Parts: sequence; C-alpha cells; structure tokens
Amino acid sequence: MTATANMSIQTKKLMKNLAPLRKREEQSALKLAVAHLTTYTDRTEGSHYVVLGSELAIGRPGKTGAISNRRIRLLIADYGARRNIEVLVETGKVVESRSLPYQPAFHPDEIANARALAERDPRATRLIKRRSVIVEAASSERPSHSRLMTLRYAIAPQGKPASFLATVVVDLWARKVVAVKEGGPVKLSGGHHG
Repeated sequence: MTATANMSIQTKKLMKNLAPLRKREEQSALKLAVAHLTTYTDRTEGSHYVVLGSELAIGRPGKTGAISNRRIRLLIADYGARRNIEVLVETGKVVESRSLPYQPAFHPDEIANARALAERDPRATRLIKRRSVIVEAASSERPSHSRLMTLRYAIAPQGKPASFLATVVVDLWARKVVAVKEGGPVKLSGGHHG
C-alpha cells in the first residue's frame, strides 16, 4: 500500500501545490518577473537586477474547501530603479508586484562586491590589513529604498575576546563606500550602522 492510498482527495490536491520548487519552474518565474519589471521601469545603461531569493508562496484559500493556487515569490533588488521588489508569479503570469517596505537579506554576490569595494578603499585598508580578520555583513538601518550594507571587521586572537578593527558602510546601488570608522558603529543620518 502506498503512502497516498489513505489520503483524502483534498490532501492529494494539496501535495501537488506543496511540491518543492523545481529549477525549471523557478527560471520561468524569474524570466516573467524580469520581463514585467523591464516593461514598467525606465532602464538605464548598466542597470541590473539581483534576484535575492525565490520560494513557494502558498496563501490561504478564499473559501472553505478550496485549494490555493501555487505561486512563486521572488525578491529582487532593482539596481536601476533603486528599489527592493517582491514579485508573485502564478500559472505563467505576474499576479502582483510591489516595492518592499524593508531591505531584504543580501545575496552572496552583493556581499562579495561590498567587501571588494571596502577593501580597495584607502580609509578602510589601513585599518583592516591584518591577517586572520573576521568579516560580518549586516543590513544597515535604512528605509527600503536603499541597499546599504555594514561590514564589521574584527580580529579574534585565540583565547582572547574579539575586538573590532573597523566598520565600513557600503552603498551597493551607488557602488561606493559611504563611511569608514575605526572600531564599532558608524553614525549616519537615519541611524547607527553597525
């Protein structure tokens, strides 16, 4: 007897909607989302999108006994329009697109880019040029219309407490370092960073 033999029809229908997101399905949703965004925004030369993540978005059905449609939720940083966006794709079309009221987590490529910018900045390099430096990336306390990353550089000698070497704030959309401070948090307009 199979595991599905004793399942209700409703549960069997749900299983299809709750199946893991397939790579092909994800790629198709991504193409639709980018096509949708390029239709509704002015594109400038050199602008680009960074897909921060994708996941299933199964909502509550509208009525009792109904099955929710399978949706894919994409979080996208639109570098050209300087906004963070959520796009919902369902059955081959974009059903919702909205700017996010928060700054989503960073993509590993964004962290690598921010570190490269910070480590080329002369103000930062003099503070962080030691060996065995630990780097922590964090979101800066800014509204959703930014892509600011705080990098905290520290050393942790064996058997001793860690100590901060520098805090560097990088504006990913402008592709530049906006603040460097020896030690802990940096004070910028709009709050502390770090």
